[in-house]
Amino acid sequence: MGRRVWWLGVAAALLVGAGDVPAAGPDDAGRRGIALYEAGRYAAALPHLEEAARLAEASWGQNDPRLAAELNNLGEAYRRAGRAEEAEAAFRRAVAIDQQAQPESPALATSLNNLALVLRGRGRLEEAETLYRRSLELLERQLGPHHPDVARGLSNLAALYMRRGEAGRALPVQERAVASARRSLGSAHELTRQLETNLAMIREAAALEGGARPGPPPLPAQPGGRLPPPPSAMPQQAVAPGRFAVHLASVREERATEAEWRRFQRRFPVLADLPWRPPAPVEVKGKGTYWRVIGGALPERAAAEAICRTLEAKRQYCRVVEP
Repeated sequence: MGRRVWWLGVAAALLVGAGDVPAAGPDDAGRRGIALYEAGRYAAALPHLEEAARLAEASWGQNDPRLAAELNNLGEAYRRAGRAEEAEAAFRRAVAIDQQAQPESPALATSLNNLALVLRGRGRLEEAETLYRRSLELLERQLGPHHPDVARGLSNLAALYMRRGEAGRALPVQERAVASARRSLGSAHELTRQLETNLAMIREAAALEGGARPGPPPLPAQPGGRLPPPPSAMPQQAVAPGRFAVHLASVREERATEAEWRRFQRRFPVLADLPWRPPAPVEVKGKGTYWRVIGGALPERAAAEAICRTLEAKRQYCRVVEP
C-alpha cells in the first residue's frame, strides 16, 4: 500500500524504510522512488513513483484509496522537482478519490493538506486557506484537538498567513500548534521544539507589525478519539509563480547559489516554503562578477517585505527584488 506523505513547515523526514528493491509492483516501485527521493535525486525518483501509481491503478482500480496514497507521494516528488502543475493534478486526483471512498478519514485530511501546500506555493492563497481549514476540521473531528497531526496542520495554516505577511493572524494559530504538540508529544520532542522555533519567529514578526491582530475564527475543538500513528512527513520545496523574491547574499560561484539558499532555509524556518530562484549575475566594479542568492515567488511585495523584516530582526541582510 502507498504511504501518505504530510508536509510540515519545519524540518521533517519520511517515516518509511526504503531499500534498493527492483520495481516489481506498487510497493516495490514506491520504495525505490522514496529511496531516491530521500537521496535528493528527485528527477530519478519520479519514474518509479509514476510507475507505482500506474501499477496501483491497474491492480486496484481508479477509485481505490491505495491509489490516492501513491498519488500523494507522486505529487510530493513532482513538487520537489519544481513541476507544480503536475503536482497539483496528482493531489487533486487524490482528493477526489478520498472524498468518494473515505470522506471522514484522516487520509482525506492529508490529501487536502498536500493540495493546499502546492496551491500556497503557486500563490493561490485563498483557496489554500479553505483547504487547510477543511483538513484541520476533519483531523480534529477524527483525532481530537491534541494530536500531532493537528499541530502540523495548524503550523501549515500559520505559514500561509506568514506568506501573506499577516504575522498577527499567524500568531494565535501557531500558539495553538505548539500547545497541541506539547500536550501530545511533550516539550522535549523534536516536533515541539521545531514548532516553538517557528513560534518565536512569528512573535518577532508580529511585534514588528505593531502587535497581533485578531486571528481567524477558531477551529472547532472536538473530543479526543483513537490516535493512529501520524502520517509520514517529507520536506518540500516547489517552484511557484510570483513577481517578488528576497535577496539574501551574493557569492563568487554560480553553482554555489542553490546550496547557499538551502543553508538559509535550514537556518530560518520562515524561508522553508520559498523556492530557490536561478542565480542572477551582478558586476561589482573592481571585484568582478558575483551571483545573487535569491528565493521566493511571492505575488505581493508586502509578503516579501514581511519576510525581510523577520530576517532583519535576526540580523540577516534581506532585500526585496523583482527578478
